[in-house]
Amino acid sequence: MNAEWVIQSRSEGEDGEPAYWSNQWGWMLGMESATSFDGSQGFPGYRHRLPMSRDMDAEWIPRRDAESDWAGDVIVSLSPEDTRKCSLIEVLPLADRGQVSVDAERPQWFEVRAHLVNGTSRTVAMVREESTASSIAQRLSAETRAPIQDQHTAMAA
Repeated sequence: MNAEWVIQSRSEGEDGEPAYWSNQWGWMLGMESATSFDGSQGFPGYRHRLPMSRDMDAEWIPRRDAESDWAGDVIVSLSPEDTRKCSLIEVLPLADRGQVSVDAERPQWFEVRAHLVNGTSRTVAMVREESTASSIAQRLSAETRAPIQDQHTAMAA
């Protein structure tokens, strides 16, 4: 588990950028004042106690992911109903952002899909970095208890 975590909220941010929680100042734009939390031992006592946010969307995120350049990436959260119905999380390498064909050799994008028990699926993220896709899949798996199927790793083997 990544040792440093921060709390982010999209609804508290501006112009599509999230806000980050500061124990001293509350919700702040930018990472400069964000409070870091040590997640190496999990989050005993405060994992489910997050600060209030407009849309109740505050969430834990690894600090390294929050500091990465996600420009152009699309990240969508699942509804609470879909979260309960999630049966599998899939990471797919894509040749191009709009292209459905899978390209394991030189993927330009990684799609994270949540498969639901009713046979449908939802795109949760389209990101450029495999580590970002993996982090999103791991967070979603921890929340839903659904297994992860990483197609890029499977194809490379």
